[in-house]
Amino acid sequence: MLRRAFFALFASSAVFADSAPDLGLTPEMLHGILRDAAAKIEARHGSERPEAEKLVERIEAILGIEPPPVREGDRAQAIAEGMHLINLDASAKSSLGGFRGYVFDGSQTGCLQTYHDLEKLDTKDADEVLRWIDMHRAAEELDWDDKAALCKQRAIGAARALVSREPKNPTAQVLLASALDWDDDSGPETLAALKTALKLDPKHPMATAKVLLRRIHMALEAAATRQPAALDERGIDTMRPLYDRPLSAEEVTAFEQELQALGKEVDQLLAIASERRDLGGFLHGAMLRLELRKSLLAAMASQKRPPDISFEAFAGEVSQRQIMQIFIVLDNAALFGRAIELSGANAEAVGTLAMLHLVGQMMDRATEGSEPSEEQNARMKAVTERLVQIARADDSLNAARAAEAVCIIGMVRVMMDQKPEHIDMLPRTLQLDPLRHRTLGFLAAAAMTLKEKRDVTAAAAMTLQLAALPGLPTRKLAAAGAAKIGDYDTALRLLDDCAKEKPGDLMILHQRIATLLRQSQSKATIKKATLLYGDITPDTVIEKTATLDKADRQTFLHTYLLLKPETQTASELLTKLLDVQVLDESSANDVRKWMEK
Repeated sequence: MLRRAFFALFASSAVFADSAPDLGLTPEMLHGILRDAAAKIEARHGSERPEAEKLVERIEAILGIEPPPVREGDRAQAIAEGMHLINLDASAKSSLGGFRGYVFDGSQTGCLQTYHDLEKLDTKDADEVLRWIDMHRAAEELDWDDKAALCKQRAIGAARALVSREPKNPTAQVLLASALDWDDDSGPETLAALKTALKLDPKHPMATAKVLLRRIHMALEAAATRQPAALDERGIDTMRPLYDRPLSAEEVTAFEQELQALGKEVDQLLAIASERRDLGGFLHGAMLRLELRKSLLAAMASQKRPPDISFEAFAGEVSQRQIMQIFIVLDNAALFGRAIELSGANAEAVGTLAMLHLVGQMMDRATEGSEPSEEQNARMKAVTERLVQIARADDSLNAARAAEAVCIIGMVRVMMDQKPEHIDMLPRTLQLDPLRHRTLGFLAAAAMTLKEKRDVTAAAAMTLQLAALPGLPTRKLAAAGAAKIGDYDTALRLLDDCAKEKPGDLMILHQRIATLLRQSQSKATIKKATLLYGDITPDTVIEKTATLDKADRQTFLHTYLLLKPETQTASELLTKLLDVQVLDESSANDVRKWMEK
């Protein structure tokens, strides 16, 4: 089961593409902005971090580079071209989730930014608990296990202290439950905190939502395992039992009736949260509607499971269908409209809802081929204009987040073959918050629209992102940009740093192989690149790549098939990968095409 609904708009497929919309930008315009941003970053961080040292000088050098010409017709070069920027993630990953009910930027760089920003804050009481909860979420997303564990303990300690000081504050109890989150053996304490909150305030939206969420999960667990589940336990992943013992039609009907009863309680929660103007409670109610849909979908998929499908394929198909449910929930005009009303001038909340709604339209267009309705277009236009008003109201960080959201909406519109509006929001974001990673990412995205000096402009923007926010995601990004403009020494040095930070990471290995192939397609280089695979052989590659997410796994396997095995072995492995459904037919056809060359 997915822990939360999300979307991710990845620019990697469009970055450095041959065609891009004409936004009327010129190299001179963007280079001026880059130089100004470099000066600000160097002034702020030049003395404290090597990534920002002599930044202005380095940006000037990058802008003066003539990238190497693309060599056509070579098999290894074509492989390299197809993977050289695979790690470039100029993404917007917004979701319903977290204590507030929304996460404005849950991308890796967004989590990196969140952690660094919160680390510097001096907070107290409820804000202190929320700070540690948010830092824990960010650290988990970044796979910082030690930091995540520390932040969780700090959150629990701060929440217990808050409850001790304010024992009759129901929100303090909910914060304690959120910090504990049913983890390890904390189920009884989590449930006790929620019961205390509801005793203090029987209609408390957040406490009600958290108990309802556990009850929905309990219902699915009981259906999947044919055993009763306990309210004070964290629960289990139900995908395996749903696969191993498919539900009968009668069991699905009984489960659906149970969900309908829970759904009535969810509707009551939404009404109470709306009446109290509690945005967080209302969005948690929306998430419960999502959980109801996801749970029913999983149960129905279990009943209809083909007998010959693998567990991995079954779980993947269910997860893909579950992702779309968030967009169906938010396409409800009444729910979406009330959520926007409750958000008021909160730019991050409005922006999250707007981005989720629009990307839902984009995904529906991609899968169903249907264009947005007039009502959907009118809804998005009204929300976008609201964000523009917030962005122009003052010079606060809230205004900066509004301008940021409008820029992302513009990016999505481009992906839907629509003309972006409010291009002036790009310089507005740079004016209001020039050191933010996503603001600088917009510069890289804007560079893709240039007809001249596109690559060096984008690479310079990526270098600024690394200087402003050093970390594994921005280091991989800067390495990709350096490789594109032929600065292989810098690219490989940055990848060395990445490998030290995260040893054994397969996608860092993948990027290193790509960089080597871009640098040279000599027999010696190809041999060196293939040796980097080490103990990843045709016999072990399925097992070794099992921990990668679906997109990364397909990318890794695609390149491995073309580079590592002999043609006959690769053909046999390709058949095996298709049989176990870890490679899709489109990627397989692409591999076959190159095998024939």
